[in-house]
Amino acid sequence: EDTGAATITPLFVTSPQSYSAQGQPIQLNPEALEARLPPEKSAKILGAHITGPLTSAFSGKEIPSRASAGETNSIINTGFIPSTESSNIIVVGSNNFLDPSVVQRSFDNFILLGNALDVMTTGQSLADIRSRGSQIRPIKILSKEQERTIKYGNIFSGVVIAVLVGFISTFRRRKKDRYAQNIYSDI
Repeated sequence: EDTGAATITPLFVTSPQSYSAQGQPIQLNPEALEARLPPEKSAKILGAHITGPLTSAFSGKEIPSRASAGETNSIINTGFIPSTESSNIIVVGSNNFLDPSVVQRSFDNFILLGNALDVMTTGQSLADIRSRGSQIRPIKILSKEQERTIKYGNIFSGVVIAVLVGFISTFRRRKKDRYAQNIYSDI
């Protein structure tokens, strides 16, 4: 997507069925939560690669001074850069991107980080090589009938398996009992 100044390339997006909610819509009742959601649904960009010319959000604003008089502000000493012609930024919309609890469940975020570093330092070629082994895991939207079938299949399959195991073990035990009775009845 070209914004006129910089080029934004979405890296990963939500499904088109996503909401954008303000604040923390915590509800235990799903119906109450659904009533608070906005009616607009659209795909949201969760990670993007931004390249090209950028202007700083702080351009034209005064640089804040340090709290203590003895410290010098390194920005004033080195000079503030209000814009650049060749930016190369990866933005991920989560502060839990590399959180240890997230990384323990899946190593995919480290793969993304490695690819991001490769793209920003050496270009796309190394990221292409590394991602050849990656898997695409699309989330398939199920119909209500498919959801219901899976739900009741999960509920009743456990019961059916338990009953079958019970019948098989009872049958085997009776067979062993008959065999033992035949052997010891002759004695």
